[in-house]
Amino acid sequence: MQTYETYKAEFEARNNLDFNPFEHTHAVASEIVAYYSKEYVQLKNTIKELTKKANSLKTKLKDYMGEKEEMVDTSGTHLHYYKHEQRKSFDEETFKKEMPRLHAKYLTIKEIRRFL
Repeated sequence: MQTYETYKAEFEARNNLDFNPFEHTHAVASEIVAYYSKEYVQLKNTIKELTKKANSLKTKLKDYMGEKEEMVDTSGTHLHYYKHEQRKSFDEETFKKEMPRLHAKYLTIKEIRRFL
């Protein structure tokens, strides 16, 4: 990961602009905020990679367990287990098919802002 000092030097070299064409539509990041942004993106990418690796390992462990309820090591220490739960869910597709007017009446569309 790049240090703040080296990022600061790069930032200053890139941002010697007297005119900012984005000042009314964009928040212009200071050098420290730009550094935070770059670090944030790097961390998000690291999390994405680690999540992918963790999911791959989880799949291997679940495949190894098969239909067994628990996994233990050779000394009997519990490593992993399945927890059985019940949950209720709403079948929107069936509701929409069987009661389209009522579905349309309660359907709402909301605008959201996602931070990317």
